[in-house]
Amino acid sequence: MNASRTFRCYLYLLTGLSLFLMHSCASVKMPEFVRTEHVKLSKIEGKTVYLSADLVVKNPNHFNIVIKPSHVTFHVENHTMGEVYLDEKLTLKSNRESFITVPFHIALEDGAMLTALKYALKDSITIRMHGEIKGSVLLLSKKVPVNQTQRVSGNLLKMGLKN
Repeated sequence: MNASRTFRCYLYLLTGLSLFLMHSCASVKMPEFVRTEHVKLSKIEGKTVYLSADLVVKNPNHFNIVIKPSHVTFHVENHTMGEVYLDEKLTLKSNRESFITVPFHIALEDGAMLTALKYALKDSITIRMHGEIKGSVLLLSKKVPVNQTQRVSGNLLKMGLKN
C-alpha cells in the first residue's frame, strides 16, 4: 500500500511537471536579431567557406534558449548560394541582449562565388535564409521553421577581399 501511494505521488508530480513544461513551451517568444558586429572569414576549402560572426541577439523569455547545430539554405537576390551550417550550439541568456560569436560554414553551390562577386559591388542586396533550426528550452527540443529576409550592404559579400 505504501509503495502504491509513493508511485501515485511520483505520477502526480510527473504530470504536474509535464503540464508546466508544455505551458512554458507554448509561451516561448522568438529571440530577436538586433545587429551584426563583425563577420570574419576564417578559411576557404574548395566550395566550403568557414566564417564567424559577432551578433547581438535579444532573448525576451524568462529562461535560456539553446540553439543546436542546424542548417538553413542561403540566397542572395533569389540566387541559391548554398547551405549555412551552425557549427556549435549557442546559448541565449534569459531576458537580455547577448553578444555571441557564431562559428558557421557555408557549403557553396556551383557558381556561388561568381554570384557573390557580382552582388558585392551593389549598395544594397536582399539575403534570405530558410529552413529549420533545432532549439531547446529546459529539457524539451523542437525544430523551428525559419524564413528570414533582410536588406544588407553588398559589402557583406566582400569578406576577405582587398579593396
